[in-house]
Amino acid sequence: MTWWLWLVLVVAALATFALIAVHLWRRARRFFAAAGEAGELMSDLVDHDAPGTPLAPPVLADPAQLLVAWEKREANLLARQQRRWRRAETARERWHRVGLRG
Repeated sequence: MTWWLWLVLVVAALATFALIAVHLWRRARRFFAAAGEAGELMSDLVDHDAPGTPLAPPVLADPAQLLVAWEKREANLLARQQRRWRRAETARERWHRVGLRG
């Protein structure tokens, strides 16, 4: 009769391993997606900022430099807002997929 106990323990161990593997797989996919997005953001930073250009305080900057800085700031704020909305939308979809209201 003890073989049933061993069979149940082995099946439970395999099921636990499968659940952990699925959980780790999902976390790894999310990590690599976030790493890809971070890589894109870093490439944008490298492309836009030329190395060796000194930063002038806003008081000493000419109006053209202020306009460029203002446009970069607005673009960054818009990109942050869009990423925030995308994260909120995926969270809302996840809640709906689970069966909860959002």
